[in-house]
This record gives sequence, structure tokens and C-alpha cells, in this order.
Amino acid sequence: MALSLYDPRDGASKTTPDLKALYLVLFFFVCLAFTSKDGRDRWIYGAFAVATLATIIHYRLIPSLYYWHSPF
Repeated sequence: MALSLYDPRDGASKTTPDLKALYLVLFFFVCLAFTSKDGRDRWIYGAFAVATLATIIHYRLIPSLYYWHSPF
């Protein structure tokens, strides 16, 4: 059985996660990608920016997954 961070008995409200930190990380990687001089660095920072954007989209589309974690 999966453990849940949200327990309705606690009286906690189920809201979407705070994504401000991920937006800041996305901005950081996009800025690094645009200001880097080497093409390899642009690819690396761009890949990190895309991964961060995918994480943001994942949590915005399926916010209930934010409250689930594996017991292992």
C-alpha cells in the first residue's frame, strides 16, 4: 500500500505544490543556456531547463502525485 503525505484525518487541505523554487531554477538554467559561450554548455543547460520544465508540467497536470511517495 502506498503511503500518502495527505491524510484527511489531519485536517490538512489538499492543494497543488508550491512551484516557485522550480520556476526560479527554470529561469536560472534558461539564463545559463543563453549566456554560455560553448555549444556543449548550451546543450547541457538547455537539457536541464527542459527537465525542469517537464517537472513543472508534471506537477501542474497531476498534482495528486505530489502527495504520494514510495515506502521503499
